[in-house]
Amino acid sequence: MKVTFRPSREEHIEFLLERQKQRQSKATNYILWLFLIFNIWIVPGILIYWERVWTGLAAFALNLVLVLFVWPSQQKGSVRKHFENSWPELEKFDCEIEINELGLSCEHAGNKSFYPWRNIEAIGSMLGQISFEADPATVLLSKRAFADKQAEEDFIQQAQEYKTAAQTKS
Repeated sequence: MKVTFRPSREEHIEFLLERQKQRQSKATNYILWLFLIFNIWIVPGILIYWERVWTGLAAFALNLVLVLFVWPSQQKGSVRKHFENSWPELEKFDCEIEINELGLSCEHAGNKSFYPWRNIEAIGSMLGQISFEADPATVLLSKRAFADKQAEEDFIQQAQEYKTAAQTKS
């Protein structure tokens, strides 16, 4: 089975940010929450207690704006910059992904990659993308490549069958 599509930088960025959230450790989450609680509640609370009400409210508002708007925007901007520097021509060429009983092959902008099924650790679906995890690489296939939902499901099912068959042979 073979599909061709035009990669989208924005789809890659959204996928990467979501996967990063999912892979964050519990310790990292606890540290982030403690930092947020300290900056949004404790610092303004101390300032208000010291009768610096307007300064405390300003600190609360500033931290809230930073957490809700600036930080996510900065994070997305840095990932966007990474993609622009690493793959400046990502969206200029079509990408062709083919699966067969040997593995997954990908061709984009003259670059060819092949991943045997034994190296594919997981096949997943998230945010309009089908992902093939072959540590350290991840091959993303946009769901826009398929004419309909059934074609997409058939592709994923065929990939799962190839992967399972390769694992039972090993």
